[in-house]
Amino acid sequence: MLKKSFWMALLLCLSISPVRAQTVEQTLFGDIEKALDQARAQYTNLYAPRNYDRAVAEYRGAVEDFKANKNLNVVRERVKRADGYLKTAAQNVVISRSLFAGVMAARQDALQANAPEFAKEAYEAASRRFTEAATSVEDGNIEVAKRRGAEAEEMFKKAELSAIQASIVGNVRKLLEYAANLKADNYAPRTAASARSLLAEAERQITSNRYDRNVAREKAEQAEYQAQIAIYLARLLPTLDADAKKREDFILAVQDSIGRVSEEIGFPVRFDQGFEAALSTLRLAARNLRQESQGLSRNLAAKARESADRAAEIDRLRRELAVLKGQKEELAVKEAAQAQALADKEAFERKIKGIEGLFFEDEGTVTRQGDNLIMSLHGLTFKSGSAQLSPQNILLLAKVQTAIRDFPDAPVEVGGHTDSAGNDDYNQVLSERRAQAVREFLLKSLNLPEGQITAVGYGETKPVGKNETEEGRAQNRRIDIVMTLKP
Repeated sequence: MLKKSFWMALLLCLSISPVRAQTVEQTLFGDIEKALDQARAQYTNLYAPRNYDRAVAEYRGAVEDFKANKNLNVVRERVKRADGYLKTAAQNVVISRSLFAGVMAARQDALQANAPEFAKEAYEAASRRFTEAATSVEDGNIEVAKRRGAEAEEMFKKAELSAIQASIVGNVRKLLEYAANLKADNYAPRTAASARSLLAEAERQITSNRYDRNVAREKAEQAEYQAQIAIYLARLLPTLDADAKKREDFILAVQDSIGRVSEEIGFPVRFDQGFEAALSTLRLAARNLRQESQGLSRNLAAKARESADRAAEIDRLRRELAVLKGQKEELAVKEAAQAQALADKEAFERKIKGIEGLFFEDEGTVTRQGDNLIMSLHGLTFKSGSAQLSPQNILLLAKVQTAIRDFPDAPVEVGGHTDSAGNDDYNQVLSERRAQAVREFLLKSLNLPEGQITAVGYGETKPVGKNETEEGRAQNRRIDIVMTLKP
């Protein structure tokens, strides 16, 4: 009987078409794949790691058996065991979720601080202790689980604080150490002292309130800037001290650089009255250019209104023509509606074309997928582990504002994406933070309802390039602005 069943299954596998084979595979694995996805989304891999891993192993074994054309009953049995492990895991999850709420919150805080990168050993040790605590729940040893869970929570908090310190002020410390080796206190004492003072302020801020990092990060960035200047001066000034010609060459080089800028904007400057007079001329030039830009913007808005008035006039003339031709009211209304629809469609397409032309090649690309208009902002970059917008980001997002103003009622999704480098969970959290930062900026700057713009973090789940290459990873590190449009 067993041999007969085996040969019947084999003949079935050999005779089914690729389409039917795909259907059989979907029937066998569709439910368990959904169950695994749902378990992952509920952090079953963290709350019940042993049973979750057993379920994954059985599922993968079933897939391999199916591809090797083994007896379908064997495949079904492995799928059944996988499902059983998931059900057992689900019971453990209920207990673990109540026991480890503090652990998960501390873990999330550590991920937001990018502990996998800046405090790797401490984060991994906390993760191992969390796994031990969850495994104790699976073993039925609740007291041990509570003790290990408390230890894991404290370890995650320490990893978070270490990561915050390393990420915010770690680079400044290295720069100041390097500056000290260059004797910056001799050549740039005020600048070096300013950098140290700002670093101390940043460290005090971190110690007093680790969760309000904006002030600490701002001070650290200022300290880094001052340290870089101190390093530059410590390298430069010793070469100028004993050589008058080098001092003159340096001043002339600065004059040349400023002169080139002035020539580019069409406002030549002179240096016979010193640098301040030349820079004053440049400031005046910048003010004039800004005023000219504002004037051009007003002219553009006036032309847009004129264009709208002309479109309205065309629509009026079309309706009058219909009446003069004696058409029935129903037909006149219908043709007017058609003309309006055509005008709306043309205006819609013009807006789309205008948005497609907003971005330079290195800033972003615009694509259409059905009713969705997707602005992939690969030029919108962040510092490593940061979700803070830079001035360059703001300039690029100003173009996004222009696009949204053209469709003020369109729902907007801000999607954050990362490459596959680094920790999966951290990439997910980082993509959410970056998407949320862009969403908050757009809501404030455009004064839109809260519900009109949503932020979604996709982590590394939707690559557009190959993560095996630097070019592909760069393509995957992006913010996508998706507008849902109806012509």
